[in-house]
Amino acid sequence: MTSYRGEGPSLSLTTLTLTTASADTIVLANCKNNGIPSSKIAWFPNEINGSPGAIAPVHTDSGQTVFWEGAQVTATFPDGNYFTTNIPRSVNNNEHAGTGSNKFLQFECWKSWKDDPIYYLGDGRACN
Repeated sequence: MTSYRGEGPSLSLTTLTLTTASADTIVLANCKNNGIPSSKIAWFPNEINGSPGAIAPVHTDSGQTVFWEGAQVTATFPDGNYFTTNIPRSVNNNEHAGTGSNKFLQFECWKSWKDDPIYYLGDGRACN
């Protein structure tokens, strides 16, 4: 997992995490479910613990995941809020990686890599 900490939720590369002063966390995740890869942005109302409060799918070609570094990526949550990443380049673990934002907050992103699943979807599938 890669995590970005700052203001807001987290992100996953396998995972990048973003955190805000309000304790929101955003995870940028590349998932593999039943052998099919996909990318998602997950919002946690507090620390990463259990299932996310909301998940926004990232639009990619079928069977592909997003390369979070080097591109601006935006995904929209079911409530209409969005999250946009700006991760200019790959960095080492625990280094500042870039920024992110939604309708309300600006996030500072820090890479925090974990190999274990960062969260589970409602049907038990894992994302990391």
